[in-house]
Amino acid sequence: MYFIYIPWILLVCYLQKLAVNYTKHKAENCLDEPYKPLPDFLHNNLPLLNIRIPDKLLLISAIYTIIDLLWYQNYLIFNKQLLLLLIVFSIRPFFCCLTILPACLPENNNENYYDKIFLSTHDLMFSGHTCSFLFMGKIINGNIGYIIGYILPITLIMAKIHYSIDILVSIFVYNYIELSIEHLNII
Repeated sequence: MYFIYIPWILLVCYLQKLAVNYTKHKAENCLDEPYKPLPDFLHNNLPLLNIRIPDKLLLISAIYTIIDLLWYQNYLIFNKQLLLLLIVFSIRPFFCCLTILPACLPENNNENYYDKIFLSTHDLMFSGHTCSFLFMGKIINGNIGYIIGYILPITLIMAKIHYSIDILVSIFVYNYIELSIEHLNII
């Protein structure tokens, strides 16, 4: 059943890769200081976190979500959230290209495999990491789901992967699209 999503997933990955390359190129050629972060209240007032911790938390959350899904077999919620995530990730590359912000991360010239896959610099608005946390949190539901969906994205700010506004916009976009889909009875 989920095989029908494979072409869509591949298209989204391709569009995201194009957006990453475009935003980085535009930022480096159009911004005076593409790697000088903008002022951010939470960046300045939260403790600094290792840059890899948010992705480790994302992986742990994914494993927990898979176990939860297999245990409770709540595939209706999973199907709805998967479709929602694909819709959100389909529009994300276009949003990223609309307004290009200076990177929160310092320029990384010594990119290893992990950095190339997970740490792009200028595709900030809106946060795909946050949408992934929300996706898993809504599948799990309850207090743990709330923590995964709404508290763990703060680690992205603490690690200076995203600005605070990127996280907030992601939460609004994901929830707005979910409410719109429910209102229109699409899912």
